[in-house]
Amino acid sequence: QFTATVTASVTTNITPSVTANVTASVTASVTVSVTASVTVNVTANLPPA
Repeated sequence: QFTATVTASVTTNITPSVTANVTASVTASVTVSVTASVTVNVTANLPPA
């Protein structure tokens, strides 16, 4: 019973934090990747000055 209580407590307290961190990390990575990709594509498609 004690183990179950501790497990439940840890899960309740840590899971949201981990989820938030992973989400933020993935979002940042995707944002950087997309931004870089778009920048490269736009730059490549610009007419010669």
